[in-house]
Amino acid sequence: MLKGVARFFTLAFGKGAGGMSFHPSQTCPDCGTKLMRTEEGTEWHCPNLDCPAQIRAHIELSCSAPAMDFAGGDDVLVAELVGSGLVRDVAELFRLKVGEIAALPGMTQESAQAFFVAITASQKREAWGVLFGLHIPDIGDAEAE
Repeated sequence: MLKGVARFFTLAFGKGAGGMSFHPSQTCPDCGTKLMRTEEGTEWHCPNLDCPAQIRAHIELSCSAPAMDFAGGDDVLVAELVGSGLVRDVAELFRLKVGEIAALPGMTQESAQAFFVAITASQKREAWGVLFGLHIPDIGDAEAE
């Protein structure tokens, strides 16, 4: 067992089969933009604000319970909303109509209505949830509150 784990780490992070070194991707798999390191230098990220993966991540964060708490706004629904072109940013969620949501693959009229009601109800949430949902660097839910 330990030999298998050691082999994995050797292949993934050290010299692998044939003496090749491991090198992470230099471009974003979603949009092809050259990746950049964070200021700390510990993580790679895509700097393209129009990257579909960035858009999905920002909208998913906004839909989460600590932010605006859109019940049903999971990663699958967000991917459909972005992929269909209905939503490119969080503000566009508030322009959606029930029929547009219901027309997405895998959505029922009831699920679409529930998501629409959650979006409408979020307008009465405290401002810190919206601030957290904007995905501002270094502003987590505790700082926003």
